[in-house]
Amino acid sequence: MNEEITFDTVKSERGFDNLVYDGHRYRNYRNSTSTDRIVWRCCVRGCNAKAQTTKGTMKGLVLGQHNHEPDSAQRTVEKRMNELKESVNSKSNAKDLIRISKSGLTGTELAKYPQENAVRSLIWRKKRRLVACTNENEQGRQRFVVPDELKQMLEADQALSASTSFSSVEGTTAAGNEAPQSNSSLTMTRCEFQTEMVNRLGAIPVERRGEMRARIERELDILFSQKVAEEVEQVFDETSRGAVMERLLAMITD
Repeated sequence: MNEEITFDTVKSERGFDNLVYDGHRYRNYRNSTSTDRIVWRCCVRGCNAKAQTTKGTMKGLVLGQHNHEPDSAQRTVEKRMNELKESVNSKSNAKDLIRISKSGLTGTELAKYPQENAVRSLIWRKKRRLVACTNENEQGRQRFVVPDELKQMLEADQALSASTSFSSVEGTTAAGNEAPQSNSSLTMTRCEFQTEMVNRLGAIPVERRGEMRARIERELDILFSQKVAEEVEQVFDETSRGAVMERLLAMITD
């Protein structure tokens, strides 16, 4: 196919732009440093078909032939899921969002639509992330207690132990009231914690680091959603905190 066409776009699971045309989806493959061309490759493993666009536009060409059939129904569902994610806010009703998202889909498209429980979970996670961001903005430098398991791992790293980004939990507040008691004497901001976790990705193969960063972000969303809303010093239920940190530790050290 040699005539110029206009591509549609959808977001990948990791939030990257993908091109869509005629039932096929393409991911970014190569950006030219000497021209204004961007090359995209079919998302189906083993297919060598490519697309080419001009930087700053969605116009371009399809290069080569696909070795598989197009899946227009799947592309439609992906577009609807993108729109659903964009429409979620802190007051969203999952049932209404799903109903609107499914509206007008054909039987074939509905068959490819994710299970309702999975979509509800996606909406819940997005709402939780929005609430966490709102609370963090309102309360400024949010701090949380670092669980014992993670503290031991961090303290084993001498360079990290010397870091000035750590601060001790004070026994009393500025007003003289007792601060919440904790099993840990370390506190960190979310930003500091995430930075330290990402720094530990140095031992992980390069091709897995993007996945690890995304997983760290998801676990932090869970961790921060469990804070006591009225407390600047975040306190977590021991059982839920342990479960979250167990997953985080396994993720970082596997």
